[in-house]
Parts: sequence; C-alpha cells; structure tokens
Amino acid sequence: MVSKVLHIIESFDGQAIEKWLTLLVTESVKRGNRVNWSFYCIEKNAGRYSEQLAKLGCEVICSPYPISRPVKFIKALREIVRAGGYDIIHSHHDLMSAVYFVATLGLPVRKRIIHIHNTSLSLPTKSRTKQYIGKTFFRFICNRLADHIVGVSKSALISILNGNDVNEKCSIIHCAIDVDSSIQGDCHGHELRRSLGIPASALILLFVGRMTAYKNPAFVIEILGLLRQQGLDVYGVFVGKGDQIEKIVDLSAKEGIGDRVKCLGWRNDVREIMAASDVLIFPSIENPMEGLGLSVVEAQSVGLPVVMSLSVPEEAIVIPELVERLSLQAGAKVWSNKITNLIRKRASYSRDEYENIIKQSSFSPYHSLSGLVKLYQYPTDVHCKTVDDLPNFIVIGSSKCGTTSLHAYLSMHPKIYLPKQKELHFFQDDKAAWGTWCRGLAWYSSMFSGSSAYLARGECSPGYSHEDQSEIAARKMYETLPLTKIVYMIRDPIERVRSHYIEEVANRHLPEDITLNEIISAGADGEGIANHFFKVIIQSTLYHRQLKRYLNYFPLSNIHVIALEDLVANPQGELEKLFEFLGVYQDFTPPNIANIYNAGAGKRIRVYNPTAFFRRWPGYEGFSKIFPDSVRNKYRRVISKSIDKRSKCSISPANLQFLEALFRVDVSRLSELLGREFSGWSR
Repeated sequence: MVSKVLHIIESFDGQAIEKWLTLLVTESVKRGNRVNWSFYCIEKNAGRYSEQLAKLGCEVICSPYPISRPVKFIKALREIVRAGGYDIIHSHHDLMSAVYFVATLGLPVRKRIIHIHNTSLSLPTKSRTKQYIGKTFFRFICNRLADHIVGVSKSALISILNGNDVNEKCSIIHCAIDVDSSIQGDCHGHELRRSLGIPASALILLFVGRMTAYKNPAFVIEILGLLRQQGLDVYGVFVGKGDQIEKIVDLSAKEGIGDRVKCLGWRNDVREIMAASDVLIFPSIENPMEGLGLSVVEAQSVGLPVVMSLSVPEEAIVIPELVERLSLQAGAKVWSNKITNLIRKRASYSRDEYENIIKQSSFSPYHSLSGLVKLYQYPTDVHCKTVDDLPNFIVIGSSKCGTTSLHAYLSMHPKIYLPKQKELHFFQDDKAAWGTWCRGLAWYSSMFSGSSAYLARGECSPGYSHEDQSEIAARKMYETLPLTKIVYMIRDPIERVRSHYIEEVANRHLPEDITLNEIISAGADGEGIANHFFKVIIQSTLYHRQLKRYLNYFPLSNIHVIALEDLVANPQGELEKLFEFLGVYQDFTPPNIANIYNAGAGKRIRVYNPTAFFRRWPGYEGFSKIFPDSVRNKYRRVISKSIDKRSKCSISPANLQFLEALFRVDVSRLSELLGREFSGWSR
C-alpha cells in the first residue's frame, strides 16, 4: 500500500533541510519507490526547489495563514490533512511540531514523525520567559504525540528527549549529499577563480553556511588576517546569507584585507566552489552544538580539508585524515597553524575515491532514503512489528551455482539464522509455480520467528534471479526490505546451462524428450515449451542482465557476488568475505565445509513417487529424516532412473558458438561492473 506522507517545512528556499529532501525525492523517483511525497510550507512562498519537486510529481502546498495567527493556521492545516488523506505527518520544524501534531488530533493519521535537524531548539518569540516555559511544554507535547523521533545526529536526537533515554521509537538518519552530481567546469576551478579575481596560486579559505552570529563567520576573518601577516597569498570566500554580512565586510576592511574577502550569497555550485578551495573553515559556536554540519561531509566528498569547531558532531567525520576538530578557545593562531599544516599534508586520494567513500557511508542518498522508507512503509501488522521479524540478507541465486551448499554452510554459523525451508519464493510473482506472495507478510515474517538474537537473518530462493522473475522480485524486495543485503552466486555460464537443464529434467518440469540443443535452437520468441525453457535456462544465465535489475533498486555496495569456482577452490576464504559483508564474525569454519550439496552430477529422473500423498501431511519432513541417508538414497534410486546426459546435454558446434557469443558480451559487462575478471570461464 502506498504511504501518503506530508512533510511540514519552512520553505524550499535553499536551506540544507529542503535541499536534502529534494535530493531524496529525486532518488526515490529514480528507484521507483512507492511513496506519495507532499510538502506543506509554513511560509507564504514555497521557494526555488518547488518547481523541481512539482516536476517530480510532488504536491507543494503553502499555508494560507502565517503561524503568528495560530487558530487560522491550525484550521487550515487540519483541513489540508483531512482533504489529502495523509496517513503520515513528518515535521521538520523541531519544537513547533507540537502545533502541527495537535492540529491533526482526531484525524486518521497513522504515524506522526518529528525530525530534529539541530540542537538549538527554540520558539518564535523574543521573550526569555515564554521561551523557557514554552520549550518545556512544547517538548512534552512533541514527545507525547510523536510516534517516531528522528535525529540527524545523536546530539540532535538527545536535545529533544530532555533527559529521557533513547528508546525504540527513536532513530538517527543522517542527511545525504548528492555525490553523483558532476562538478561542472574544469576540475581545478581555474574558471571560478578567474571569475572571482583570485589568482590560481592563491589559497582559498571557504566558509559555507548561514551568515549569523552562531555560525561565527567573523572568526574566519581573524584567521585570514593572521595568515596574511605570515605573508601567505590567501583569500576568504563566504557562501551564504545572513545578518553578519555587513559585519564581515567592516571587519575585513579594518584588517586591511577587504579586497581578499568574497561574499557570494547562496549558490547552486557549492561543490564546484569546494573543489576550487583549499580548506573549509567551520567555526560554529560550541554551545549549543550543530545538528550535523552537512557541508563538512560535502567538503570531504571532493577531498577538501576541513578545520571545524567542537560544535560539529564526530559523526560528520567520514575521512579522518581530511578533518581537524579544534576548540574555539584554542584561538585563531592555533587554528591558522592547523590550517597550514592540514593543507600541506592533504591526502592524495583521487576525487572518485573520495566520492566512493561517501557513497558507502550513511550520508549517501540511498542510505538516507532507505531510513525514511523504513519508517513510512515498514509493515504495521501485529505479526511483524520489528526488523527482527524479517531478513536482512537474501541469496537470490543463481540456480545451480552452489546456493544449496551455501545455505548449508551459513546455517552452521552461530550468528546467522536461516529458515529450515530453504526456498521461500515470497518475492516471486504469484502466477509463478512456487510464488508465495499471496500468503502475506505475516506468513513470511513467521519464517523468521525467534531470530532476533541473530545478527544476520536470511533466506535463499534462486528463483529471484530467473529471467521472468528478477524484475518483479527486485521491486517487491525493495518495497518490503529497502535495507536488505543481496548475495548473488554465479558460475561458468555454459556449465550452469547444462546443470540447470539436468535439474529441470530430473524434477520432471521439462519433458525428457526435449534436448538442450532443441531449447537453444528454439530461442525466446514463441509460446512453446522449448521457448519457455530458453528464457528459464539460457536468459537466466545472463548474470549482468539479472544483476542490473536489482541495481535499479539497491546500490552495488549492498550486493555481494560469489563465483562458484572461487567457493570450491577456497571455501574458507570466500566464506570469510561473505561473513564480513553480512556483519558477523569471520573466524568461523563450518563443520560441513567439505561437503557439496545438491550437485547436478548425481541427478536422476523420478519415475514414480509413492510418498507424494504423504508429503502434504504435517510432520512428514521430520518423519522422513528418521531414516539414515543410506536408506533414503537407496529409496531414491529405486523410484528413479538415470539421465542420458551425453545425448541430452550435448550442444552442437553452432549452438555452442551462439551461447559463447551471447555470454561473452554479458560476462564482459559483469566484469566491468564488478571490477574483476572471470578468465577461467568458457567464452
């Protein structure tokens, strides 16, 4: 079911919160996420991002009354929520959220979320008495009425709790930065420097943020003066607006450096300015602390060194070698020395490497969006209330690539939970033979009942990567489990084709009189049995094609690919990599690691099945396991016959040439995507 979410903000006029929300909506639309985004601006003008959001399908509504007229404001907001049928109210206006939550009392709102973006919680009044009394009362209302409390950092979250412990209705979701937007112009910023009248050899101290007393831009002028006294060719560039601009101009003139200070106002090319600068100065007053300091993260994404006050939470430090955190009490002289040292020892990564580090962090649009989707779309069914009721990793296949063996190995790890039933098929189309989506999320979550003590909880259904199922499965998976990790097993394509064919014949899904040659020759076009199995067997072996369908929803960092040949050659090493990916301890060797399960070599065709009727009875699986493997294996041989693999699986030279050409292109794309070669495979 689509969640209708109404975000309440000040306006879309270039502030960090609104810029972040616009980025998330863009990411959401790109990923096909099923969230209905709407925005209610408490200011009369929506701002410059409103047109962009409208093009993305969002509704942007401006309050007809200012909040200074509370009765009319509340009535108008209440009517908007009622008429719009919103089931989630997400407020980004700290203590004032109390007003918005009261306005929606009695309406069928499923969830009220308060999102704290700073620690300096305040009310729109100059009276200290009203501030003190109002803050206490409004904080109480917010905590009482909010179904969930989100902070952009731990310090921001704690500021609203007022001494209460962080509990299950609290979470931290870091704001994101747009690391995918390319930097326009030359990468060294020569054009930008020329436009500002700054020599290419000069140093640039950059300040980004509101030009207010709290942000402390005057401290940058003091540092700039000291660096000039040392004979350095240095300029100060200020990006932002506020009541301190005139003070900055006056101070720089008194210091004799007025011609070296550039006040640019708000800009859309902040990343380009950062790329052209030498250090970002972030000297905010240390009490109260910053909510997050997102421009610090943005600077790191382009490799720009940062010197910041203790006001910025340590959570903003993603690349430690780029950041110095100093107390303001240390003084401008200590700061200026640290700045020169940091510039000299600037890390030597490429810009792509910096960006990749940020992409893997909690500041990526994917992680930020996933955190919100989890709040909006997470099931409220009584049988599935927490993340512990659902898996956090899924093995999607491919069939006949060792998934049964992997399932057996993972089941041995004391911190990994897998249901006894290997293949749940939940995310497959209900029209598919084994699809279980119709059973509902409560049934699916029951498969993981009692798994909360395990760090990793997963399932293994190779059908999720079949040609006719992968797109459906990826979409359903993302809508239900947006944070889940994906494990994808592959092998030599030609060998997988042969093994899959044998599997289909052995299970009597494919008539044994249809050979593999006939399937290859039939192609995908047509409605015959051979055409169907061309899609099931041949096209499901196009690994890059199947993987790209998951990459439409999940980032590559959430996907781990294992080649069967590597698992066979070095099982312990491959499992350790997988354990690290799943977040469990790696120093573990499954006692069954030498065993190979469900190998295609021993497959036989079941001629008749006298126990088919009893398989439906409860407890059949447990009863059948009473008998030792030797007895069960003899029974299977009695009721089955061998497969003539030589005649059935042989591939003509022409068909082999066709397959090699088909897979060569796909494997080449896969190699480029993953950055690894598969040289041992037949091409």
